[in-house]
Amino acid sequence: MNNQEYSQQADQEQTTRVYDPSASADYRTNDLDLPTDEYVEYVEDAISSDSPLPPPKLMITTKHGQVYCGDSLQLLQNGNIVAPGSVNLIVTSPPFGLVRKKEYGNVDADEYVDWFRPFAQTFHDVLTDNGSLVIDIGGAWIPGQPTRSLYHYELLIMLCREYKFHLAQEFYWWNPSKLPTPAEWVTVRRIRVKDAINCVWWLSKTPWPKASNIRVLQPYSEAMLELLKNGYRAKLRPSGMTSAQNFPSIMAPLFHQIFWLFQIQKVTQRICDTVLNMV
Repeated sequence: MNNQEYSQQADQEQTTRVYDPSASADYRTNDLDLPTDEYVEYVEDAISSDSPLPPPKLMITTKHGQVYCGDSLQLLQNGNIVAPGSVNLIVTSPPFGLVRKKEYGNVDADEYVDWFRPFAQTFHDVLTDNGSLVIDIGGAWIPGQPTRSLYHYELLIMLCREYKFHLAQEFYWWNPSKLPTPAEWVTVRRIRVKDAINCVWWLSKTPWPKASNIRVLQPYSEAMLELLKNGYRAKLRPSGMTSAQNFPSIMAPLFHQIFWLFQIQKVTQRICDTVLNMV
């Protein structure tokens, strides 16, 4: 048997292992708790799909929900598991468009937008009108030169312009433990500093996603508490704005109420978390 015949036989065997229902325990076992006819239809859809992976497998079920392991596109496109317009929040950190290939199969930065389009459409289909899509994504360097790729910004623009997502807000995750790469620009020639952030895009189907910043408020600093206690002298700021003379007298009581409400909410949340962990 020559190399070509051996390769063809290996490909054929691999295809059989992936798509033949009798070759996978995932197909033989109805882990989805579906009626038999619905499960058969689910398996047939998975077999006829373009994905080389078996159907997602139900791993954990609790009173709070379920955990599946498998191809996310198969899962989200299966109406028996995820109904259209039923998801409030999708949080994902997809493979980055890096220069160096990873074992998990990342695509090049210049192909990234096209690769992401099926996910974009699927995300849009399953989200509720007040749902959110949060994407944690890192940047990349252009091969052979000390300049940055724009692929993650192009992804953001594509999601907003083509799929009509709204950019609710952008965040930046600072990760100082990142390695100083690319070494040629950062540690050898020393003409760039290391990339220490990931971009976090918060997107929504409408301008009014379900959200509340009460859950992430922080206590006032000592300086702010001192300001509320002693008041603020009205003056022209460097920006050209003039602070209101009655700002402290009007807002201080409200700020104090919000501060203490936040403290009460924190204590209540800790009690609830403790109870949930004990159940």
